[in-house]
Amino acid sequence: MRILALQDYLRVGGTETQFLDLTRRWSRMGNEVCRIVFRRGGPLGGGLKEDEVPVQHLQSIRSPLNWWAPGLERAISQFRPDHMIAFGRNGNSALAALLRKRGGGGVVATVRTGRKLPGRYLRTVRASERVVCNSRFAAGLLEPLGIDGSRISVVENGCRFAERSLPDREGSRYALGVEEDELVILSLGSFVPGKRQHRLLSIWKQLSEQVRSHARLWFVGNGATRREVQRDAGRLLDSARVSFWGNRADVDRFLAAADVLVSVSQEESSPNAIVEALCAGVPVGALRCAGVEELIGDETGGAVFSDSEEGELQLRDWLCGFERSPAIVERARSFRKLAAERFDPDKRAEDYLSLMRGMSSWESGGLSR
Repeated sequence: MRILALQDYLRVGGTETQFLDLTRRWSRMGNEVCRIVFRRGGPLGGGLKEDEVPVQHLQSIRSPLNWWAPGLERAISQFRPDHMIAFGRNGNSALAALLRKRGGGGVVATVRTGRKLPGRYLRTVRASERVVCNSRFAAGLLEPLGIDGSRISVVENGCRFAERSLPDREGSRYALGVEEDELVILSLGSFVPGKRQHRLLSIWKQLSEQVRSHARLWFVGNGATRREVQRDAGRLLDSARVSFWGNRADVDRFLAAADVLVSVSQEESSPNAIVEALCAGVPVGALRCAGVEELIGDETGGAVFSDSEEGELQLRDWLCGFERSPAIVERARSFRKLAAERFDPDKRAEDYLSLMRGMSSWESGGLSR
């Protein structure tokens, strides 16, 4: 198959990571894949020169405009795809006008968010032949909007850590400066308003002094709200126990060193960070959000609390009583085998290909000119 995949910008995020990983796997599985990215640059764009699937940028200059897709129709026409798949809000929205002219045969829209869909995004979802969501929660948002349920499929995120071993825990903690008896609380994700890292910092402040005295709070990620959160953390008496690591290529080292991952995001369908923690055998404490409850249960060693002040207090108490509880840790480690199967990246990539094989071809309909 000839597959054309759209993404607006290679920022650090779960959607962008999935875009790169899925297209790479589709290529390795014998398909001809074309990646089209609107905007140049991005933290994930720096290491693509050696990638087997090249990226074609539509913007000839560096711009701050994620939505601008000049020459998109021409690029599609030149590649002559069998199928197209769009990732992210701008990637999906960019197809709306074209699908209105030409129809959505051969097109896969994706919904990987718990937020309301903008108008053009929704038009693409309605016009596309198939829609793939990464959680049942996201799929459930579409049918009330008039999307035929027979067109909707749920394919969970694949995870690279499901197919390889993590670094050694003891060596990772030593390299990152952690004492063996310290509790490491980890947050993974870009610093954007919806991720709400400031709320996690607030929960940290509410932990007992005894717990905080031998615990560390690590933020891995970067973005617009980092400066504000880091400034507030710097005012704490124990500010040295709160670390901001920025974007890291060695996320697996941080997962190997961590005792627990905490998610307080309010905007995700199925957070990649949680999937990665499950595949690493790390317990997860989270506030309820979209499809989070589809990932975390007692069998994973994790817990989900309501997105409220009461829920924050319950998450705080769970962390205070956590103390690397043998029972919780054992459940999380035991779940790794199930997680490796559930989030096997090759199997999830094949799910998309199987779906496309049953679809009509984009090229057979031709492009409007």
